[in-house]
Amino acid sequence: GDYELIFNMYADPMKEALPLDQSTGFLSTLNAQVGKIISHTFIQYEQGTYASYKVDFEQAPLSLNISIDTLSNINGLFVKPYTEPVDTTSIVNNLNADQSDFTKEQLELVFDQMKVFPNNTQLSIAMINDGKVLFYGAVKQKDSISFVDNKLGVFEIGSISKVFTATLLAQFVVEGKLSLTDDINDYLTAPIKDNTVLLFEELSNHSSVLPRLPSNLHLTSVDLTNPYKTFDDQAIKSYLKEYLDLSGKGSYQYSNLGAGLLGYTLSDMEQTSYDQLLQDRIFSKLDMQASTSKLEQVETGLIRGLNTQGDD
Repeated sequence: GDYELIFNMYADPMKEALPLDQSTGFLSTLNAQVGKIISHTFIQYEQGTYASYKVDFEQAPLSLNISIDTLSNINGLFVKPYTEPVDTTSIVNNLNADQSDFTKEQLELVFDQMKVFPNNTQLSIAMINDGKVLFYGAVKQKDSISFVDNKLGVFEIGSISKVFTATLLAQFVVEGKLSLTDDINDYLTAPIKDNTVLLFEELSNHSSVLPRLPSNLHLTSVDLTNPYKTFDDQAIKSYLKEYLDLSGKGSYQYSNLGAGLLGYTLSDMEQTSYDQLLQDRIFSKLDMQASTSKLEQVETGLIRGLNTQGDD
């Protein structure tokens, strides 16, 4: 919790790259998401430059990579989801360049990326070259990686949906429905605590300093594999009216909440659902027939997400 003390352990280049306000924002958000550190285990030195640790937080295990300079000051810090090491020496590469428009080198890249994932993992690639669209799919089964025709498969895309939301915002601006520097208070029907000013562009570029997650989303009581599932219209209205807090520091703080609030506001303006906005303004125009934000609308072709053990 002493973020300034951690910051003071940084090397000077690290301090310049990640100033105190940004470092505090990152660490406090991490703490809010996964809780306190319970234990840590050294894994190995990687690439001769940094040490890798498995760190067990209250909510989830994470991988912490940290490097220091000759004065023992921190000059590199990276946190990512932890995955158990996988023995890839026995993984068989069945990807054949002779049976596709992809080169041998490209398929080697596919194999190198996929071999560490659990069995039943699928990958689908679309490559545009001189106006021609090429597809390639791969699946890992029984420790072998082979071709699969999954170009019509439906994958969960996670934060790529933020690109769709930003595209909707751009359309609204071009159509003169709003300005990037407008306050969402002037458009949103739900009341906002203390009439706090939130600009459309701030929500889109993560400069609103809204927290990463809403404070009334309690990670200890939700399904961590789908934490937003029960955060409904009533919950976001309650957050806006009672819990809204812009106590984050600095000019930038990555916020799933901010991006979600942007999509919610645009939907509220049009008096329709977020999914319907996507269907009407993006998917139908680009012939994205297999795209939706509602899982219940996926009748066929669903590629289920897997955890690190390969379970749904």
